[in-house]
Amino acid sequence: MSIKIRQDGQWVEVASGSGSPYPSGQIIKTGSYSTGYGAGNSTVINSTNYTTVKLDGNRQTAFNITRGSNGVFDFGNSEALMFNKISNNSDLEVTIYFPAYMSGNTGCGIRCVGRWNQDQETDYNGSNIWAPLSSLNEGPFDAWGAHGYGTAAAGAMIYSWNTREAEMGYSLSNPDGLYAAEYKFWDKTGLIELKFEAAMYNTNGTLYIGSYDNADGSYSEMIGKVIVREIAR
Repeated sequence: MSIKIRQDGQWVEVASGSGSPYPSGQIIKTGSYSTGYGAGNSTVINSTNYTTVKLDGNRQTAFNITRGSNGVFDFGNSEALMFNKISNNSDLEVTIYFPAYMSGNTGCGIRCVGRWNQDQETDYNGSNIWAPLSSLNEGPFDAWGAHGYGTAAAGAMIYSWNTREAEMGYSLSNPDGLYAAEYKFWDKTGLIELKFEAAMYNTNGTLYIGSYDNADGSYSEMIGKVIVREIAR
């Protein structure tokens, strides 16, 4: 059985049992977040541990995205973003444009992690269950290839994640495991929590994301951006 919906001035026929009134691949909803500039948007990393990227700059602006999951998600984070997913048959595409500078003879990595379960229990290690959206714990660039390697680099970190990819990480290692559902976003509606984290490959250099901290204590006026698209399966 099929139904017809209005799209771009034309009637389009879609399967009524698909779980979504939208054709596969259609953008259902979008959101954008501008980090603003200054100290609140300045992340300095000289560690191999993944560190949350700061997004709380001056004149930050948002559309269909909220910053700060404290009080909403268990163990929420003031730098996490939340997007209200409206379809139970869709994926989220998450794209970043982060200005960055890296010094030294090393490399760095960046990852996006997400959660849908606001009342989440901890896993067997006593930690929160954050699903890496690339399905790789170290992110799509491992921990060294996100911004060049072996020399100083300046430019932008640009990458798109998709919540569909999160399922791959858990299904490969434990498809029927206790926490497998935490890695499946497509059939969920409501707030989805997103957080960006970066790390150095070694301590031979430093990574600066967002506004650069100048030697005189001022900050360069550099702004990052996050775009989220909800796309029908």
